[in-house]
Amino acid sequence: MSDYKKRALEALDAAEKEGGKQLEAAFDASKSVNKRLAAFKSIGSISDEVHLARALDLVDDAKADGRLRAAALDKISHQLGKDEARLEKLTRMMTDKTLPDPLREAALRGLQANSFSAPTFLANRPAYMGALRALVDDDNKALRESAIEYLAMNKDEYVQRRLVEGLEHPKKKITASELAVQYLAYDLHADHFPILRKLVQNPPNKKTRMEALRNLAADSDSKELLAKTLADKKEDPEVRHLCAVALQRMDPKGFDVASNRIVRAKGENSELKVALLNTKLHAPGAEVAEVAAELEKVTKMAKGRALKSSRRLSTLISERTKS
Repeated sequence: MSDYKKRALEALDAAEKEGGKQLEAAFDASKSVNKRLAAFKSIGSISDEVHLARALDLVDDAKADGRLRAAALDKISHQLGKDEARLEKLTRMMTDKTLPDPLREAALRGLQANSFSAPTFLANRPAYMGALRALVDDDNKALRESAIEYLAMNKDEYVQRRLVEGLEHPKKKITASELAVQYLAYDLHADHFPILRKLVQNPPNKKTRMEALRNLAADSDSKELLAKTLADKKEDPEVRHLCAVALQRMDPKGFDVASNRIVRAKGENSELKVALLNTKLHAPGAEVAEVAAELEKVTKMAKGRALKSSRRLSTLISERTKS
């Protein structure tokens, strides 16, 4: 046996022994909770029947520390997809407010992991979706946000309705307004656009306004609003560029006219000019030479961050020209 192979086998044997020690430490009730949590963190997934049974006992032990129960559940969640009854139990645990929050969150993580691959999950899916809807109003923020996002990604009608209600009536909101707009974008309907336009005109904060503008790129009736906001020198340059990107998707010719006007204007923001040229460069059929010529003019007048951005774009143009 070569020295290399021998050393590799010795290292593997040492790792297995150390893993076994950590596994035993995780279940050692004589050790402190923090030491046991550290031991759980250091080990991989639990698959053998003996330790799987011990982990299940710990998960079900109402007297044990909630963090330990959650740690044990995290290590065996991949095994639970084989057991329909256990999946059902996890679903109930997720909404059981008498249980420690860490354990409820671990139950949700386990269900999310199994929802993609477990052959037995399909039968549990209706109950799982119902439990997620119940979490929309839960006091636990982590559970609430995870549930809302998953439901939105799956185009759930109930959560869509609650998101819209929260945007129209802030006292009824179930998540931050900017997140609500992001979640609505998973299944954007035509009747959402009037709400988004209202948020642009009267936003609760800048982030929400930007999310609303970004999603209005799918609404042809918002073209005038996007163009007007892009042209407004009083607007934040970041907001104006976002409008430009949205307008480019909706009306490429209109974008070209508006962006050329800004890039060639003397009193316009230099950072915005560079950003617009960058957007033009990445458009299908972009005229690289034309962008490069405009960038050269902008660079002569740019300072600070705008100058750095223009130099980065110039390098990108050079690389593209060479290729």
